[in-house]
Amino acid sequence: MNKKILFLVAMLMLVLALVACGEQNKPTTNASGDQIVSNEKENGNGINDEEPTDPYVANIPNEIVDFYKEKVEEIEKKYKADQAQMLESDPDVDVSSLTNLKYDLVFLDDNNTPELVVTQDGVRTILYTYDAGKVIYTMKDGQNDDTDEYGWAFGIAGNVGYEFIPRKNIIRSYSNEMTGLKRYYMFNTLDNTDFQLKNKYDELLFEGHFDDKNNNGEIDEGEDTKFLEEPVYYYGNKVITKEEFDSYLIEGDYEELAGTKSYADMIKALDLLINQK
Repeated sequence: MNKKILFLVAMLMLVLALVACGEQNKPTTNASGDQIVSNEKENGNGINDEEPTDPYVANIPNEIVDFYKEKVEEIEKKYKADQAQMLESDPDVDVSSLTNLKYDLVFLDDNNTPELVVTQDGVRTILYTYDAGKVIYTMKDGQNDDTDEYGWAFGIAGNVGYEFIPRKNIIRSYSNEMTGLKRYYMFNTLDNTDFQLKNKYDELLFEGHFDDKNNNGEIDEGEDTKFLEEPVYYYGNKVITKEEFDSYLIEGDYEELAGTKSYADMIKALDLLINQK
């Protein structure tokens, strides 16, 4: 084989390698053209191997830690006051739900500002973020926005809690309606403009386990409500194929979005973050 042929073979192999690399890094999209979050590490504006997913080993500015510490103390003080008020009204009332709050820091997205998660066991999850000298409640629903920081409930309607992929800005959860005849798949992201959690998609994504004769996604009069093992898939009230449905599902290494530390342990962890500087 002469030098010219060897050169052409080498160039062909180089072109094939560049094409393969481009396909590997090409973003995956779903049926609506939205980019699906990959579970792979990214470079540039995304994640790299040097960014920790554990906030307790990250270099978090003391200002953020101080604000979160104040917020944890404020939450605990409020719940103790609520507990005392309930006991004053009824000394026999069960106030255990007000004494089992758990706290943690998590990296929901990759801006190196951690979020504060608060969990009331078996009841609800609350998420806060920080920006410009303020701790911001991220779960406003348009009602009592100034005072209501109840969070998102779970433990009912088949919702066992919330999961997230560290630094990928994705929160996943499931819920049921009508004893499982409609099963919802929910993906939320934190909007870094108003710092509120929002549905990633414009429509609700769900499975219908009922005989939907007119394919409108609703159980209408005359339709059989017997549970069907094989579902019909919906994006909003539009029937879609299973392949289209699967294209909306965001896979990855999910972790439970929940607090693990008691009040005392959380204060200790925050103090350590300040003192390690």
